[in-house]
Amino acid sequence: MKYLNIFFKEQIIRSENLYLKKNPQSDLIYNSALSIFNFIEKEFNRKKFLFICGPGNNGKDGKKVCEMNSKRNSFLLLDIERNTKNIQRLIKECDIIVDAIFGFGLNRTIDNSVAKIINCINKSKKKIISIDLPSGVEVDSGKIFNIAVRSDLTLALGFFKPAHFLNPGKYNCGTKKLLKLNLPFVKSKKINLKIIDKNIIEKKKFKFKNDIHKYQKGSVLVYGGKMSGASRLVALSSRKIGAGLSTIYVDQNNLKYYAGTEPGTIIDCSEKINLNKVNSIVIGPGLGKDFDKSKIINILKKTSLPIVIDADALSIFSNEKENFFNILKNRKKNILTPHEGEFKKLFGFKGNSKIDDSIKASKLTSSVIVYKGNDTIIANPLDEVWINVNATNSLATAGTGDILSGIIAGLLAKGKKLTDACIIANWILGDMSQNKNNVTAEDFVDQINFYNNCLNNN
Repeated sequence: MKYLNIFFKEQIIRSENLYLKKNPQSDLIYNSALSIFNFIEKEFNRKKFLFICGPGNNGKDGKKVCEMNSKRNSFLLLDIERNTKNIQRLIKECDIIVDAIFGFGLNRTIDNSVAKIINCINKSKKKIISIDLPSGVEVDSGKIFNIAVRSDLTLALGFFKPAHFLNPGKYNCGTKKLLKLNLPFVKSKKINLKIIDKNIIEKKKFKFKNDIHKYQKGSVLVYGGKMSGASRLVALSSRKIGAGLSTIYVDQNNLKYYAGTEPGTIIDCSEKINLNKVNSIVIGPGLGKDFDKSKIINILKKTSLPIVIDADALSIFSNEKENFFNILKNRKKNILTPHEGEFKKLFGFKGNSKIDDSIKASKLTSSVIVYKGNDTIIANPLDEVWINVNATNSLATAGTGDILSGIIAGLLAKGKKLTDACIIANWILGDMSQNKNNVTAEDFVDQINFYNNCLNNN
């Protein structure tokens, strides 16, 4: 798979220090300023800029850009260390405000005097460009200290940072543009963090023979409950992504809810389910909060098949965490797909970031964690983390989480490894969300066929 690297604060510092061992700091500032200058001259020619510069390296970058434009006098400079009295007048005179107050080094709440400046910027109704990060956003978590610039465009210097893609910082960044500075690449000491590239589908195709039969394309088993719609979406999505068949297993008491199930989905209510021809399992969607926990525990204990655990199968263990976690840790082939509410209810972590929380949860349960949201994090126990960045708010509709579970299970049934299945499925769902015609879960399901075709090497 092809990925784009993201740098944590400690990596950026080490990278810059390696550069500074061979080059003066003035070269680093000059290179940053030149990249910024060339970009805005190309994209925003004939516009008047106001650079609002702080005391750190971002401020130095901004001041250097202004020096490069001294002959044309179209770049105004406001150094907040010297004078802020004219800020309202300067804002009125400019077309675009450039935020160069704080960068990735910020580690504290912003004092009142600077907060007032940021408030002026945000209320200006001018186009706002931030250098590297919007001032006030924490680099590794995307959290906002107490106030932050709300930018239309952020020029990431050298490398993308976690805050460019994690809520709420990603919204303050606006559109993101990477300006390469040829800084040395250094690996993180802790986490291998990447964002998923759009070429992922092309790089991970299936190769099936023409005489293949349905069992060789995988069988998905969905444990269903009284809310049949969720279970049906899982089963149908798994077949749409190419699994050979899908079965919903329900108690006799719940069979009445499945009268309208799609004809290609098998409904099984026998006393004992045969797992010999099953390749992956989904448990959780549609179960209901009153589902018998002992049945879930029994399922987890009696099979080593890969299991996608979602929704109610997560929530009902919030008061029995230790036992649940121990069972997961012993079996290992687990994928947990909580949204924020389910995650906090089950794990209760208050870590530094969504990334840290996901890794901790992954190690605690020996599972792949898909921490869902507009900034979905995928983490496994090997400290490998991916951020999915192509999702839009059209996914905020009932059933899309069930579709995700179904696509993951279908990919597992066809032979994908746990982490790869999660990466591919999240990218597919995010890409489908780019289609404005996809409004309901049914719309999304109808489009899965296209991605199945893309994944097949026919």
